[in-house]
Amino acid sequence: MYQDAFNPANISQNLLLENDDGGGNRQFNLVYKLHATIKYFLVVTTYVDGATGEFSINTFGPGVINFIV
Repeated sequence: MYQDAFNPANISQNLLLENDDGGGNRQFNLVYKLHATIKYFLVVTTYVDGATGEFSINTFGPGVINFIV
């Protein structure tokens, strides 16, 4: 997850946190307190090049969380 921008030429820039298998069963798990005035970027990749399939992202909190694709 990145703050303010994601730069594919420098994937360490603006990186807030990352996780590979923290959710168990080979799933990622991120826990972070979001702030309403900050823009965040969630970048999801696969372990194997060219892998495709459905996935879901579950969020919760006291306010509304909007995703823009």
